[in-house]
Amino acid sequence: MIRHHDCYEVACDTPDCDMWATSEHETPLFDSPEEAIGYVVAAGGSHIDGFLRCHQCAAAHQCEQDGHEWGAGELLPGVSTIRQRCERCLEDRLLAMA
Repeated sequence: MIRHHDCYEVACDTPDCDMWATSEHETPLFDSPEEAIGYVVAAGGSHIDGFLRCHQCAAAHQCEQDGHEWGAGELLPGVSTIRQRCERCLEDRLLAMA
């Protein structure tokens, strides 16, 4: 038997973001827009003013608004450089040691 189902698929509203590209799972489908939005928000994404962002884009947007939350950093072997990573969006920066 073949049945037709109407369903909803989530896509991040950030241009050029394929939120499922690195996922090991198939793209989930939902029965309602509210269920799809709830899934994204529960996974760390955001839904603000009708704009839906996956967790990575939501973190990057928050850092654009509030600045990064830099971690303690790690000394890179063989060079006088420290690598710091943002605790929220995972962006890296290198700092030269004095």
